[in-house]
Amino acid sequence: MTDRDAYVQGLRDLADWVEAHPAAPVPPNDHLLVPLHTNAAVHEVAHELGVEEEYDNEDFVEHCARSDERRAHEWADKNGMSLRPAKELPEGGEAS
Repeated sequence: MTDRDAYVQGLRDLADWVEAHPAAPVPPNDHLLVPLHTNAAVHEVAHELGVEEEYDNEDFVEHCARSDERRAHEWADKNGMSLRPAKELPEGGEAS
């Protein structure tokens, strides 16, 4: 069984358990968090499911890149360093 197959089976098992336990609490809304990391992926899945898209206007990948850069600058500042753009390497890729 692949990891994906196991995940799908886990969702089925969870649905069966929730159905068999009517007193079990469930989320107060119909939101389901799915790991789609770009707005294009959200659009594609929403279109296939026939549901309305609901996401912020930022791709997750772009969000992570900005967050990583911010944290790197914070770490450098905390450690008495600074980050600056690297100079482009000359032809052949060797630093002088």
